[in-house]
Amino acid sequence: MPDPVETFASQIGKLETALFADLNKIAQRLDSLSDTELITVIRELNFFQELLDRGYEEAVNGLMDAYEGQLSSIVKEARDRGIRMVKGATVEQLELLQELDTRALLGNANAFANNLTEGLFSGIVAGESPSAIVSRLAGTVNLETHQLNVAVHDGFRKFDDIARHKVFEGEDVRWTYVGPMDEVTRDECLNTILNEPAKGYTEAEVSSSNTPFGDRGGFNCRHSWMVIDSPNIVKETTYKSGKGLPKKYKNFRTSDLNKGQLEKYSTLSKLRSSKKITGQQYTDGLTRILGG
Repeated sequence: MPDPVETFASQIGKLETALFADLNKIAQRLDSLSDTELITVIRELNFFQELLDRGYEEAVNGLMDAYEGQLSSIVKEARDRGIRMVKGATVEQLELLQELDTRALLGNANAFANNLTEGLFSGIVAGESPSAIVSRLAGTVNLETHQLNVAVHDGFRKFDDIARHKVFEGEDVRWTYVGPMDEVTRDECLNTILNEPAKGYTEAEVSSSNTPFGDRGGFNCRHSWMVIDSPNIVKETTYKSGKGLPKKYKNFRTSDLNKGQLEKYSTLSKLRSSKKITGQQYTDGLTRILGG
């Protein structure tokens, strides 16, 4: 099944490319107009509505459908565990969370539309031709950005985490913290992983930890809370036997590492000494640290 966030980003990227392609064609025809005529044309533009007409709202709705699909899979998991009723307040809270994420995405499109309009108007006042303005804005005013992709990824993962907690809230289950374990794992996440009890955390322990439900390790955290033995649990990559540390790194000393490398090495060493990662994962991580 395609990643819903990547699908959304792809749709937005194509929409933006098509919009600027059409703007370039229109701009060439506008080059012959006077400044007064151009300002009149710009005042009539509604880029936000243009985005909606071109499918932005449809893309957002598709992403929200994925939210609902994820919630359905969590509810099914709960029912498989004998939890038949999901509290009405829980559903309402999750619907509100979806609504807030929808508003944020529509707000992002509105901000892009306003920046585009302002950029066109400012360029004309500065004496630029419409063609030159559109060409410049295509490289500076963007709808599909890395920041947006990261925010959408984080929003989806946060919703998944909160939804799982709310569905299982108050039930007799234990929780485990899953996700990548490597040299860039945050301290909060590292401590949660290293100190996890053999039977997992209780709900109260998770809620009072430095990686609580929803927030986890902070913005763009790569980890999630899962019910132990959950059929939805993320499967870690299986590492095959490697060739070991490259020859040029065989005799490295920790005293040769800079501050950033030393911090990553410390994280990696803690994961290895606690047997949370394999020897191959340790070697791969160390190679990344020394080669970075």
